Amino acid sequence: MENNIAHVKTDQDLRDGTSALSDRCLKMAADLVACGEGTMTIERGGRKAHMPK
Repeated sequence: MENNIAHVKTDQDLRDGTSALSDRCLKMAADLVACGEGTMTIERGGRKAHMPK
C-alpha cells in the first residue's frame, strides 16, 4: 500500500488524469445545476434506504 501511494504521488500522468477527471465532474455538476437537472434531495443508499429518517 505504501508503495502505491508513493507511486501515485510521483507519477505525473496519474496526477494529470485525476485533475482532468475532477475538472470534468465539476463542470458537469455546474451544468446540471444551471439547467435545473440537479436533484433537490440526496437519496439514501444501503440496506436501510427505504426507512424514513
